[in-house]
Amino acid sequence: MQLLQRIKNGTPITQSELASLEKIIYEKVEEEAKDFLRETFFKTLYIGYFGSGFAKSAAGILYWPLRQLSNKDVRLTPGEEILYHTLPYHDEDSLVILFAEPGTENLVAKTSDAVRLTGSRMLVIAHPLPEIILSRITGPSITIDYQDLPLAFIIAAAKLATMLSKSIGEIKIRTERVISEYSEISTIYNDLINKYKNNIADISDTIVRVKKVIIYTSPTLEPASNLLHWYLNTVAIESKLATISTLLSDISTSINYLFMETLSLIISTDVEADILREAKFKASLANIRSHLSELVIHTDPLTAPLYASLISNKIYTTVVEKMIKNA
Repeated sequence: MQLLQRIKNGTPITQSELASLEKIIYEKVEEEAKDFLRETFFKTLYIGYFGSGFAKSAAGILYWPLRQLSNKDVRLTPGEEILYHTLPYHDEDSLVILFAEPGTENLVAKTSDAVRLTGSRMLVIAHPLPEIILSRITGPSITIDYQDLPLAFIIAAAKLATMLSKSIGEIKIRTERVISEYSEISTIYNDLINKYKNNIADISDTIVRVKKVIIYTSPTLEPASNLLHWYLNTVAIESKLATISTLLSDISTSINYLFMETLSLIISTDVEADILREAKFKASLANIRSHLSELVIHTDPLTAPLYASLISNKIYTTVVEKMIKNA
């Protein structure tokens, strides 16, 4: 089944399918990237992305554990910024890890040229690239060619996170936790989905009913929120993405609630509990025409981006199943 057809059908992935996909991708990433990542001398690690959907989400899943565990200068940035505004003006030894969505092939080639000219190094994660593009890439490239491309990108990012955490992670206990949990995605999948099944059912029911969603996200869960936002737009569910603090402003001004019913979905960790309480309190006082739902990931913030992304994938497939049933 082709990628777009699977997206339209909302075909859920089983634990056995996930285990198989995880094994294949982990082996591919290990084979292509281990020598490249063995050299840990670099001033700055740029984790970039071309495309606003699953490439951006995968980049975020790689970024957050490294940002919190390492003393290295780790930056999450759009690929365009790396290409046009960073590499040409910074004389430094940089490492670039670039996630690229279909359609951005020429930008990948141009970035590779810029990396080579500035003495930096680059690892590319992309769908199969044309030979003419591959010939211009000097560093290794990891080809992701599977039915569920967004999920495959997420798994690749998780594997890269474990590899880099081993080499540049500074906090031993927390590094070991990331390595352990990011290496066993399929083994925890069913328990994870079962733990949040009520949230998944309630959120998907409301999305199908109102067909308008604003996802308010904490910084660490932006990868998962962005993935859900992208998924929903592929099936004509009107979705917007904003920070949690924006919700407080929106409630105060009623910008998003005057003329339509909207699901306000907060995706956060326990760390942002105070903002969630304030938002729920103000919403109850404002008498706004909106539904307010929450998805709070009760895990270590280091692993929350990955787990929330798996839940976002499940919310999406549940939404599509319901849409097909109601058609």
